[in-house]
Amino acid sequence: MTARHAVLGPVLAAAIAAGCHGPPIPEMVPDGGAGTTGAAGTSGRAGTGGAAGGGSGGTSSGGAGGGGCAAQLKQPVMFHEGMGAPVSYDSGRTRYYWIEYGNPYITVHYSPGSPTASDTLHPLRIDASVANTYNVAASNDRVAAAWGLQGIVAAYGPDDTSTQLGMLTLTNPGAVTVNGTGIYLSQNPMGGNPTPGIYSWNPPSAPVLFESFAQLGGDWTLGLMLRTTPFELLFSDRTDVWQISFGGGTPQRLFANPGNGTILDIRVARPHLPDGAEGGVIVEVQDRNYTRTGHDYYVNVLVPGSPPVDLAAAVDKLADVSACGADARYHGTGVLFIDRYIYEGQGGLFMVDLMINGSIITNLTRLTDQPFSMPEITGYGDLFAGQLNTANSKWDYYRVGNP
Repeated sequence: MTARHAVLGPVLAAAIAAGCHGPPIPEMVPDGGAGTTGAAGTSGRAGTGGAAGGGSGGTSSGGAGGGGCAAQLKQPVMFHEGMGAPVSYDSGRTRYYWIEYGNPYITVHYSPGSPTASDTLHPLRIDASVANTYNVAASNDRVAAAWGLQGIVAAYGPDDTSTQLGMLTLTNPGAVTVNGTGIYLSQNPMGGNPTPGIYSWNPPSAPVLFESFAQLGGDWTLGLMLRTTPFELLFSDRTDVWQISFGGGTPQRLFANPGNGTILDIRVARPHLPDGAEGGVIVEVQDRNYTRTGHDYYVNVLVPGSPPVDLAAAVDKLADVSACGADARYHGTGVLFIDRYIYEGQGGLFMVDLMINGSIITNLTRLTDQPFSMPEITGYGDLFAGQLNTANSKWDYYRVGNP
């Protein structure tokens, strides 16, 4: 795959000169590495006028912070053990949702981030024997799923006490996404009636055509994957990604694949709220160099068509000249929280700050030194992740903290 690298210039060099830590972490445990100028504090970022530091940094008027690469979130809490890693996960304002594959059912779970994490089983479940392909989308307002060769789509409320709001049979497999209380689904009916396209659905009302695939400039493959930002609908044929306003209009290509890898996922910046981050989207692409997860690229919905930023290459370059070294190199896919990218490094979870165009990445911060994978973060900033339990080959789910 031909990668397009982020531009890392003088601002980056200054920011990483002294160490590894970034901005203050509300739940961090001080590591004792006081800054070389100013009183020791709880922030890895130096004070006004000072260079960024590792260890615990200076006060708000201090200078350069200390060296080192201590983990800042030191009290992850395990709250659930599943048979395997989540096959899909998403977040709402206050909840982390994940999907567990099992027999006889594929199940939907959620956990509140605060004050304590817990495993709550949602009533939506999918018969694993007929699932074939399946797609689940969740928010704090709706949970919806599409599965099976017949294209079954079901919608529920968000809670464990919710009842089914509606069910459809599309006659062909489709995809689904949620935006507040609204649901968007792709439909390619046998026989071409109703019109193949993307529909909006607010059960118990019938689905309403949003845009036909012909209007979008292609066929049913444009609806293989759907996602939403607060203001845009994203759709993908698993090669490229396009976006269109909820008000309709001409679709714009958001992500032009820099190689020939299949798109595995599209992750919109958290929180998913109208007052949340609109600029950033991660596109996870299959890459034989990363067999456990995919290769992350960053694109900006405010500038569709701009070249994707290779996040794996960018954080590797930043890691190599930081106190964290190889531990901070890219090892697996991550998630965006406003302008922060949280990803799986080779030695734990790490966080960096991104400019909105992705061209400058700074403030490398080590969040954990435990080997967590598949990070997800709620709109309120509660970070979740998991790890394989080598003693029993099950998957342990953790609330990691609030960075």
